[in-house]
Parts: sequence; structure tokens; C-alpha cells
Amino acid sequence: MKVSLITAEQIKEKMLKGKIFAFIDTRPSGIFKLSDIAGSKNIPLETIETSKNILPSRTILLYDADPTRSFQAGVKLYDMGISNIYSCSDNYTTLKKVLLTNNTEKESTNNNQK
Repeated sequence: MKVSLITAEQIKEKMLKGKIFAFIDTRPSGIFKLSDIAGSKNIPLETIETSKNILPSRTILLYDADPTRSFQAGVKLYDMGISNIYSCSDNYTTLKKVLLTNNTEKESTNNNQK
């Protein structure tokens, strides 16, 4: 598979198990400057093909406000010979919310509903 789709919840689970991703935000730079995920790098979809030399060597996680754009970026990277690419199937807002949600709060909420 060229690009693996992954949900925000799956990303968080993998990170809790020690998986390290290089977060690449494919939104336009003006939007990225307004709000981002800490530690992420902004490489807009429109410039992804000219950015090969600044891409990290570890597993890449692409995300965008529109998941179709991050997937398109992943296909372009794959076509450039880069593998080990994940594209978040959730949008930026959902991904950020999931990453910032404390697991104990979620477990507590689930326990209260039982």
C-alpha cells in the first residue's frame, strides 16, 4: 500500500505504545501559523514535491484540515520514493483534540456511563 490511512485514535494508541511519528501538516502556511500541533512541521501540499530534502527520515504522519489533501501529499511522497507514510483519516481539529485528550478523563467518563 502506498499510503496507510490511520485514525486520530489509532495514532494516539501507537504513540502511547512508543511509536514516534514525524508530524507533517499539509495545510497552507498561513493557516498553520494560526494553530498547530506542537512539534509538527508545515509542508503545504502545494510544495511537498520540492521539499524532499527537508523531510525527516522516520515514519511520516501527514494531516490536514481536509484529509483528502494529506492523502494526496502521501501519494506524492510515495511516488518520490518515500515509504513508511501514514495519512490521518480524521481532520486537523479532530486529531488535535484526540491528542490533547487525557486518557484518564476518557476512562472516567466511560466508567460513569456503565
